[in-house]
Amino acid sequence: MTMQIPEGARLWKKCRSLTSWASNMAAGAVPELVELCAKLQLEAPPKTPCATPRCVDTLARRNMEGRAVRCPYAEKGCPMNRSPCFIEAHALDCDFRPVACAYGASGCRHMPLAFEEQEHLEVCDFRPVPCRYGCDAVVCANAEDEHAAECHYRPVCCLYQDRGCQEIVAAYRWRPHAEGCAFRPVKCRYAARGCAHQPSKNEEKTHAAACQFRPEPCPHAARGCGELLSTEDVERHAWTCAYRPVSCPFEGDGCEETVNYKDVEHHKDICSFRPVACPFLAAGCRMQPCFKDRATHAEGCKFRPVLCKYRARGCTIQLPFFNASRHASACGYRPLSCIHQSRGCPKKVSAQDLQKHSESCGFRPVECRHKGCLERPNADDAAHHAETCGFRLVSCPYVSNGCEERPQAAELAKHLETCGYQPSSCPNASRGCGERLLYSRLRSHLERCAFRPVACVHVKRGCPEEVNAQDRIRHASRCSYRLVPCVHEARGCSETLCYRNLSQHVAACRWRPIECPFGCGESPSLVDSKKHAAECKCRPAVCRYKAHGCPEEMPLMVLANHMATCAFRVAPCRYQSRGCRAQVCFKDRKEHLESCRFREAVIAELPSSTPRSESKDAAEAEAATAFCGITAGGDSARGLLSISCPIDLFLEGVSSLGTHVARNGTWNKV
Repeated sequence: MTMQIPEGARLWKKCRSLTSWASNMAAGAVPELVELCAKLQLEAPPKTPCATPRCVDTLARRNMEGRAVRCPYAEKGCPMNRSPCFIEAHALDCDFRPVACAYGASGCRHMPLAFEEQEHLEVCDFRPVPCRYGCDAVVCANAEDEHAAECHYRPVCCLYQDRGCQEIVAAYRWRPHAEGCAFRPVKCRYAARGCAHQPSKNEEKTHAAACQFRPEPCPHAARGCGELLSTEDVERHAWTCAYRPVSCPFEGDGCEETVNYKDVEHHKDICSFRPVACPFLAAGCRMQPCFKDRATHAEGCKFRPVLCKYRARGCTIQLPFFNASRHASACGYRPLSCIHQSRGCPKKVSAQDLQKHSESCGFRPVECRHKGCLERPNADDAAHHAETCGFRLVSCPYVSNGCEERPQAAELAKHLETCGYQPSSCPNASRGCGERLLYSRLRSHLERCAFRPVACVHVKRGCPEEVNAQDRIRHASRCSYRLVPCVHEARGCSETLCYRNLSQHVAACRWRPIECPFGCGESPSLVDSKKHAAECKCRPAVCRYKAHGCPEEMPLMVLANHMATCAFRVAPCRYQSRGCRAQVCFKDRKEHLESCRFREAVIAELPSSTPRSESKDAAEAEAATAFCGITAGGDSARGLLSISCPIDLFLEGVSSLGTHVARNGTWNKV
């Protein structure tokens, strides 16, 4: 038989356990909790007049149930005020009870209230946080700054930042970067010559090219100087260098040679411009010509001895050149023209023989023997003049026809014009008439000659031609001034004009056919060209999407086919029904679909039961081809394609800017 423990005793034991727990908590006794337990006055079981268990249990129940107590955590803010039994169970789960921080093992001694525990965990100084620079370390929040200051992945400036390096590198790469940095100081390559400057590595060549300690050749090295000097000595050496270029001492005489200083004396002895004495110094010439001009000077020196220029005619006098012209002007052997030169005498005789030649010259004037002739022919031409003189008497050529007159030769032509015995051809012989008759019968023949010139019947229209009388009608039928209709009469031209103006009119006729400028093969009239151009199926047309970038220009007949396949045709987004109002070109459809913000909503609505790899392929294929259907049949958009699942892409590691991280099924730029 088991003994039943009175309910009051059980309650008393529970209160004792609660007090013991409050005093022996792992984080130390809580005085407030111990004090609250003491107020319950449960240090010993209640005493009753009757010592039986039933009496004790009844008294205890009466005392416990009839009394309302506050929650042990009332001072923390709990408003609960109930019976001790209820409070006993409530205290174990009270939102105002102090609880130990979950990061107590890391050093946190704070005990937040139960309802503040989550909020405390989010801001706890001992919560683990990842390194801000991406290393694998996980540190407490209060030690994050300390770790960041020592992290091997923290960004640090280059050691040679003050020399111009702007690179930011991870701390673990700081030393390797410094060893290979383009701004690291290096010794000048001429340090052995005394240069103490340490230029940056990337300025090493620039410094070396300008270093004052660099060995430089003499500026006159090309002229033979082999000296190697420092920069500060180059200029001083250049002024005294034996190889420096100097001008020839005879530069004023025309020498343009530039010689080395050490070779000046030698050059003076061989210079072509050095002065030399004239070969005719003894004759009185005091000039000193250049060596190269000595021969030229000698040839033109006025003191050179010359013979008289008429030596070939017999003069043997020799004299200085400057007196030669004065002698020549008075020399007896100088040639003079005959006084009858104007009459044709070409001879030149010596001045001393001129009078004798003039008296016997064949070109002297003599009198003509014919009466009335005033001409004075040359002596050699007198006989010939007498035979051809216009005052000689001659017989008429038609003396055989009966003419007995003897006119002067000069009057013969005038006589022949009126001589009635002159046989003459018809004046129209050049036009084809072969008749020959006496001059007295010529007038009557001209009145009836078939070859006489007559005006064209179209003379009033401007024809200037004169035709033979017998050819007048035939000429009129082919005259260029005859009236003819336009060759485009059948096309509608009603002009009638001269034949000579026909080609000009045809070239400007508004009814002339012209080739279609668009190459359709038709030849409309000029007056119909505008109408034809407006209706021609081959006229050039620009694409309707030119404003969107299409550069194409094509015949009108292929425009419709082009617009159906134009890469610049505009259509609404594939996700228009989801709210996208973008109007994009066909060629940009894939880029737009990948970046469309309404695509994420479509992907988010897809069921997650489909396998990830299959859904990814299906979604990407669907999105890639979605836009193709928008303009395949025109500009109207089709409905949204069904995409079975969201994109699930993962990338391992975050190493640099531009890394893509898959978040919520979309790509985000970090």
